[in-house]
Amino acid sequence: MAKKPVQTVTYKPGQIVPKSGTAHRVGPRGGRRGEDALHVIAGKRFPPTPKSGEMWVIAS
Repeated sequence: MAKKPVQTVTYKPGQIVPKSGTAHRVGPRGGRRGEDALHVIAGKRFPPTPKSGEMWVIAS
């Protein structure tokens, strides 16, 4: 039986953070961009990304 791919939730810069945690930048196809990670706080907004099309993923 084949495993179903895990779908990660991505957030655009400026969206409200749903839960506090560590966020990583990802590219348009979901690949991780850079080694930087930052702590995000629920209720605040995600910061801008260096390049257009990049998004944020909260590590679980």
